Amino acid sequence: MTTFEQAFQGLENQATVMLKKTSQLASLAKKFHKATQDGNIQLIRKFADQLNEAVKSAEEEIDRVISPWPFTPEEEANYLKVEYISELLDMARQADVKIFQDADRLIVFPSVLQILPSDKAVKIDRNKVATIRPSKMVSLLKEHQTKKPKFVSERFLESVYKSYKMLTGKDEVGRVVALYKIYDALTLAPGSAQEYSKSDFARDLYLLDRSGLLYTRSGAKYQFSGSTGTKSSNSRNTFTFVSQDGEMIIYYGIQFTENSQ
Repeated sequence: MTTFEQAFQGLENQATVMLKKTSQLASLAKKFHKATQDGNIQLIRKFADQLNEAVKSAEEEIDRVISPWPFTPEEEANYLKVEYISELLDMARQADVKIFQDADRLIVFPSVLQILPSDKAVKIDRNKVATIRPSKMVSLLKEHQTKKPKFVSERFLESVYKSYKMLTGKDEVGRVVALYKIYDALTLAPGSAQEYSKSDFARDLYLLDRSGLLYTRSGAKYQFSGSTGTKSSNSRNTFTFVSQDGEMIIYYGIQFTENSQ
């Protein structure tokens, strides 16, 4: 079976041949153009003959090497659903890029990936990326890992704290609130859950957890809380993320303690 990488490489090879032939034509065209500007009849005839020969050669070469993209639109979508992840994981191992699979998502710290078969694209965090050639995708992911994350722990913590206070009320600050309720509060606006998925929220919980930040601006201290719900990463009330070392971290609830407590 032809893989995406093989198909893309085949087209790249064809494009290389076409670029070489067209660059030769362009070079001859410039010489012919210069001869017409100068009014040099001998060179006009010379380069006109060379251009005719070059065009014929280019057409024959291009006809010989060009083959169609080997996937139909339906086959592309099916490949992305079934085969693409395996190919991406194999290529990542070769490039020493760690990718962990968790349910229907891929985690390449600090990014979360989702394959979008119908769009012929991959979603990296909140960005839709159409460059899905596996080798190119692995290079992009490797580049992402070297960049400083744009995540701001302080801003995220303040948003979580604001939602927490909304859910607990003034007299209940200090009790544990399930994180799925916090997520629901953060994504109340129409379309918010599509823009900010549960996978995104799980990643941000992990980054906050590892940031060393413990207090809100007002001085309230937070801590994550476990539950019987954390025994399984499949619990609908938990959020999971895979660390850089491949460890699965599970989050269930959060608790804030005010200064006075």
